[in-house]
Amino acid sequence: MTCAGSATDLRYALESWRELLAPTGDELWSRYWRGDPAMNSVGAAISFLRALQDCLIAIEKEQQSDVKRFPPIARPDDPRAPQRFFAQFMIDIMLWVCGRPRHDVVAVLVCVAFKMKGVETKTVREWCRTGK
Repeated sequence: MTCAGSATDLRYALESWRELLAPTGDELWSRYWRGDPAMNSVGAAISFLRALQDCLIAIEKEQQSDVKRFPPIARPDDPRAPQRFFAQFMIDIMLWVCGRPRHDVVAVLVCVAFKMKGVETKTVREWCRTGK
């Protein structure tokens, strides 16, 4: 369940309870709200949730488009798939930032990021060349 889905569900639940909650909610709300009398407590909550829903849906769409830009994971069932994916992604970043792949630096980053030992320059080079 995404945040946008939760906000949508909550909004619809409040809209369905509007008639049940409106009399009590309006009485309590009137102590704090001196503005538009048409805006009752449930109406205010629904308006807020509509805005929140729109915002969360926009964030979710942006995140989905970001995820689609990542390269596909070769052999996702391999126990080293996360390390390989990270190394391949970081090699692309190193090429962009440094102008060369810097397999040695990426090997250290893999060890630090995954709290492991034994990933060497040649291992990263292999992962990036063959997808192993």
